[in-house]
Amino acid sequence: MDKILEDEIKKIKNHPGDTIGSGILDDFEFILKKEREEGLKKLDDAMAEVGCFRQKDVKNFKWYPVGCYLTNLILAKDIFGWDDNVFKEMGANAQKISLITRTMMKYFVSFKKCFEITQDYWGAFFTVGRLEGMEVNEKERHAFIVLKDFPGHPYYCRYLEGGFTQVVSYIAKNSGCREIKCSLKGEGEDHLFQVTWEI
Repeated sequence: MDKILEDEIKKIKNHPGDTIGSGILDDFEFILKKEREEGLKKLDDAMAEVGCFRQKDVKNFKWYPVGCYLTNLILAKDIFGWDDNVFKEMGANAQKISLITRTMMKYFVSFKKCFEITQDYWGAFFTVGRLEGMEVNEKERHAFIVLKDFPGHPYYCRYLEGGFTQVVSYIAKNSGCREIKCSLKGEGEDHLFQVTWEI
């Protein structure tokens, strides 16, 4: 393994907190569709090599280290050469197939409610980080989402752009999301996302 990649993984594996297995399994399903069995096996073997979970060991309602979850994205980039758009697609896919999202969709009756639920929703997937400080401007057709206390990784920032876009698409047309401030770039302590839409 490349020394730079090895150092990046060692650093990311020390991230605090855990994530729920159902989200990991949703992402494995995306990888299977995108890269077929052979690609998923390559990634699975690489994950085991660095001391992280294998697909067969992940259970829906068990918790796994966030550091290993982010390592999964780093290795996917290295093995498959994914660009930012694929990570966005992966994040959107997770919100399409997630059991938790599908359960909560029936409450997406307004923009305000959508963002309130999204704020609570984070804790169903992670024991670290929180969404707060959401500002919804229905007249201007945008909202701001703040992710606190979650250093993350640039690939996961793109993943969230896709995920937030997908969630808003349940109640609006032509939704989009971009990160406008990122703690990983030294732009403050938080991640700030702007979501836009059309009626």
